[in-house]
Parts: sequence; structure tokens; C-alpha cells
Amino acid sequence: HDGFIGLELLRDIRNNSRYVLVTRWRSRSDFTAYMKSGDHTRAHERPHAGLPSSGTHGGKLEQFHVVMEEGAVNQFNPHAGETPSPTDPLAIALAERSAIVIWRMFPYFAARYGERGRSFGRSDAGYLVTLLGLAQDVAQVQVDWLARVLAPRGMPSVLLEYQLEHLGRAFKRRQPQGPGHLLALAAHLRRARLGALDASVFRECEASCQTAARGLRQRRGAGFLIAAAVADRITALGEHDQALVKWFGEAGAGDTAWENACANTRDWALRHRRAPMGIRP
Repeated sequence: HDGFIGLELLRDIRNNSRYVLVTRWRSRSDFTAYMKSGDHTRAHERPHAGLPSSGTHGGKLEQFHVVMEEGAVNQFNPHAGETPSPTDPLAIALAERSAIVIWRMFPYFAARYGERGRSFGRSDAGYLVTLLGLAQDVAQVQVDWLARVLAPRGMPSVLLEYQLEHLGRAFKRRQPQGPGHLLALAAHLRRARLGALDASVFRECEASCQTAARGLRQRRGAGFLIAAAVADRITALGEHDQALVKWFGEAGAGDTAWENACANTRDWALRHRRAPMGIRP
């Protein structure tokens, strides 16, 4: 249906018979149009096996309670739409700081995405802070979803991992007794990444690229990110490693040695994987 982005079906861990269907839409008007459409009506009229019915093919799906959160312009980034963001001053300050740290850690961000990327880095950090308000298992589902959304857009999941780690440590320093969701979520992503490639592979990939980097700052971290994209391929988060290599190569403006180093780094990382392809450790 027009405007549909994706959905998740969540089961209540305290009540196995209760499910929550989360759908994401491009805009509120797209969602409203679907709710009034024949598609929505037919979805609920279709027989579903396992539901009580007087017939033999199952009953009709009962109408869900529809809950929509009123959105406001994101305070970090007006282009982020209704992406949730914190309202607590401390949380806002920590999100801002985290976005700056990750931005400086990887010059790739500025080189590829410019100021628009900086704005989305801030709104993404703000969104991650709001996960503290969710149960950890629900927050983990949201993180996995976000990783799958961002990775094909050129942002390997290690960037999300690092931001969660930085935010988690910052909150723990200021609120030692507070929830540790963010650190646990970072550890969840790290286990998958290091289950795909050993930590030494990331170091070797970075060193390999830096031999051809000519000391250019914007190439710092390229080998590490290429390895991270390979890890995402291995763990079925997305097949974006080749596109990342292509971008780094084209950004080299005809530097053949640099292009070859990036391509060879990807191939070397694939050959040294620890897990079978498509298996999330």
C-alpha cells in the first residue's frame, strides 16, 4: 500500500496470547488512507486458521486497537519527521555529545553525507536514548530493525554499536543505578559482529587500507568500516559491502592503488570469516 515502510509483530513476554503489530508509514496521512481502504477491510475479512469460527477455515481477524502517537518536529533534525526524541535536558545533552563523538571518530560521515548526515546522526542518537524507556527485549527488536534500515544506506551496524556504547557509558557515569539497556544493546551488536569476524581481522583490514591512504584524513577508518560491512553481510544484516567499497574507491578520485586496497580488503575479510554466510551468531 502506498506509504507503507515495514512492520513487526511483537509478542508479550508476560502473556503469550497477546501480540502487538507495529507498522511504519511514510506519513500519518498514508496510514489513515490505508485504515480507510478496501485493503484494510479485506485483511480483516480474510479467514485465519486457528481463530474460532463456525466454518472450517478459521475465523476473521478481530479489529486491533489502533494506537497512534502524535508526532512533533524532531528537535535534533527537522528532516527526521516524527522520530522519537528525549525531552529530559540531560538526555538531550548526552545525545548531542554522542553524535559529535561518533561524527569525529569516522571522517567517512562528513565526506559522504555532509551536514545532512550530521543532522541525522543527532536525531538517531536522540532516538537511541528513548530506548531506555522500553523493556530491553523490545528495545533490542528496535535496534535490530534500525541496523537493517541504516546498513544498506551506507552505515554499517558497528556505527550503531559504537553510539550505543558511548551513550550507555555516558548515562552510567551520571546515573549509576539507571537501566543498562544501551550497553547491553551495544554488546548484542558486538557479539554478532565479532562472531562473524575476529577482532584481529578488523585491525588488519584497517592497516591494509591505511598503507594506500596517503595519510588523507577522510580515509581514516575505511578498512575498519569495510570489514564491518562484510560482517553485516555474514550476519544477514544487508549486502552493502560492495557498495561501500565502490564509494570509497570513487571518492579516491582515480587513485588506483587506493581503489585496489579497498577491494582487496573486502575480499580478504570475506575469506577470514568465522561464521557461515547468512547466519546471525
